[in-house]
Amino acid sequence: HTSGDRGKGVTPKQEGVRSLLEAVTAPPDKLPPWMTEEDLDYYVKMYEISGFRGGINWYRNIPTLHSDTPELDHAKITQPAIFVQGSRDIVEHMVSRESQIENFEDLRSVHVLDGIGHWVQVEATEELNKICLDFLAEFV
Repeated sequence: HTSGDRGKGVTPKQEGVRSLLEAVTAPPDKLPPWMTEEDLDYYVKMYEISGFRGGINWYRNIPTLHSDTPELDHAKITQPAIFVQGSRDIVEHMVSRESQIENFEDLRSVHVLDGIGHWVQVEATEELNKICLDFLAEFV
């Protein structure tokens, strides 16, 4: 499923994870512009070897992430930072943008890229590069 595409009738934050699962079940009509047939073939070959083991193991490990680093509970990012997210990022189903933004002490700007899903770096490469370079220019 392409990042950010929702199933018909699914709206953001509708029943949290349940809506996320519903959103990622419908196959896309065509590949997104940032993915080629060769890319898809590669992912299919890798999936045939190991399935979704890596992704599933990451999610299984979430409780351990928190228990191994209790000192990071409620910690804030103190360095100057920017926040960039696609307007169609399906992570919004689980964690709101507002709750993520609260984790920064020196947030310089928030950018929500219209029509972009979860993989901002591949879906809007040039726009993201410009945002990052403009941010870094503040320090040069």
